Amino acid sequence: MRQYVRLCMVWLLSAAAVCSQAQITANFFAEESSVTYYQQGWDTADEASEWTYTNNLGGASTWQLTDRPQFSGQAAQPPYSTIEAGSQKSLAIMYANNDKDETATSPTIDIRENSTVEYYLSLYAVWYVYADLKFYVTDTQTGERTQLVSTFAWAQSNGYTGPNWEKFVFDLSPWAGKKVTFSFNYAGAGGENVFIDGFKVRQSDRSAASTVNIFSGTEVHFTDASEGTPTQWQWTFEGGSPATSSEQHPTVTYSTPGSYSVSLTVSDGNTCDTYTREAYIHVSDMAPKALIGTPIEGYLSPYAYCFVPTGTPLQFRDLSTGNPTQWQWTFEGGSPATSSEQNPTVVYQEAGTYGLSLSVSNAAGSSEDILSSASIQAGGQQEVWNILPEETASDQFGAIALGFYGYYAGTNWMGMEAFAEHYHAPAVPAEIDAVNIYFYSTTTVSPSAPITVSLRKEAADGMPGETLAESTLTAGELAYDAHNVVPTTFAFSPAVTVSEPFFVVVSGIPHTDNGSATDDIAIYCIRRADGAQTTSYHYLEEWDDHYQPTGEYAWYVSDEPISMAVAPRLRYVTEATGIAFNVNDNVNDNVNDNVNTQHPSSDTYYDLQGRPVSNPAKGSIYIRNGKKILIKN
Repeated sequence: MRQYVRLCMVWLLSAAAVCSQAQITANFFAEESSVTYYQQGWDTADEASEWTYTNNLGGASTWQLTDRPQFSGQAAQPPYSTIEAGSQKSLAIMYANNDKDETATSPTIDIRENSTVEYYLSLYAVWYVYADLKFYVTDTQTGERTQLVSTFAWAQSNGYTGPNWEKFVFDLSPWAGKKVTFSFNYAGAGGENVFIDGFKVRQSDRSAASTVNIFSGTEVHFTDASEGTPTQWQWTFEGGSPATSSEQHPTVTYSTPGSYSVSLTVSDGNTCDTYTREAYIHVSDMAPKALIGTPIEGYLSPYAYCFVPTGTPLQFRDLSTGNPTQWQWTFEGGSPATSSEQNPTVVYQEAGTYGLSLSVSNAAGSSEDILSSASIQAGGQQEVWNILPEETASDQFGAIALGFYGYYAGTNWMGMEAFAEHYHAPAVPAEIDAVNIYFYSTTTVSPSAPITVSLRKEAADGMPGETLAESTLTAGELAYDAHNVVPTTFAFSPAVTVSEPFFVVVSGIPHTDNGSATDDIAIYCIRRADGAQTTSYHYLEEWDDHYQPTGEYAWYVSDEPISMAVAPRLRYVTEATGIAFNVNDNVNDNVNDNVNTQHPSSDTYYDLQGRPVSNPAKGSIYIRNGKKILIKN
């Protein structure tokens, strides 16, 4: 309810004064506000009867109402009331070792503009390969049925196992103004129990009746919509952080479940007005999603998730989402072997390769992230780079074309004469005896052109500085295989010891156009979204005010988030003794193009975290038959 205040607060005026008749009207909304115009909670039999439940194989339907989720071999899971207070039951269909094909269908719903449909599933996806839950929307006029999600495919693409309550949200713009039904279909033999709740059709809305429904830890973006010309704003956010604000359009984070009011007082210096939305913000807890953050002291690698020294304290980081309150780490080969700290410190005393896991939980559920036994390499020698394992499967992993001007990190006609990749300091002194570079293309009309790779210190200005070592090959000597991603090795003799941040610089990539053909050389790169990390630099010719080259050059960090597939071969030289693990151990670069990357056996390929991969992607690194491989085609 709107409240008109008679006495303006001290923050509004230099001295207390009485508001004259209001010439401004306070109002606001949140970008996340919406109204629910259809919902189903399956809390009672009468409520559930609004839907239709059918057994498509004949006989009685086995859809049922249940108090809380339960899965084979798992403890009872939190009920949906941990997400939405007051919930009593959930819709469920239970595992059976025989064929099932059952559907739950909503009544007809008129879809408004700017609508979404949402629901929650409590699922344990390990056995979904045998039976799948699919969600459909059907246009009742045309009869056209559209699948919005296959839960099995969703679990595979997200590396999800569970069990948790998971929220699904789908945009309904294609069905605005139409009459539709929604349906869940569970089909297959075996599978696992499925629990559904919190089904809602919502419309984005800024009216006084709207509310904001979010998970804990979520930001809410408020917009001042006051009438008149206010010049001062004072917000009060019950349960929010910050609790108050004088900004016109503040952003607030809510971390604790509950319902909260928001109030705004505005003034133009002469009049003031206050508007309060009671119970406007509804915050629910959500089950966390576990995510392991490897130590910043280590390095990423093409052949291990993280490469670390032995005998050195390393801090692992919890990057989980969903506000976990409990953590349980397990470190194969580490000391300690387990920890309940959020960000534990671990030491690996013996060289080797190890796995680890993180289980997180809160009142709403739990989640686990597991890295396979080959994920952490402690000690020995290994290639290092700045590319995450999952990034090699991205469609942004490849050459970066500059249109008519060639490539970034390759042949170009833009005056970029050299490229550099930056690396943080090793946790302990290390030696580098070579750099492996992965070329996307090596076509050249200048086979004798020298290409030099140098190892350089970081200068005081943060750019490449003093040269420590260098190695030169000709353009015609660059390694390339039509079927594999293969490295070109630039060896240093002797090896160079590094203990500070350093650069690898690649210079001399030719850019000759002989009239009938041109050089076409490019290094594999990952090109990330705006705001992400960049580790690549380029040596660029300067231009004058008339856009003419001056003949002078300077180093610049890439203005796009890029890392190059440039991998120094590094060995820690100050660490505990143990069995050395070398870069060439257990590596197979000879995967031919007969590999069926569209329909391989799902139990053959694994990512570097040890998760099965059903569709290996070009340019990606996987484990197959106990060996690491790089797929080109």
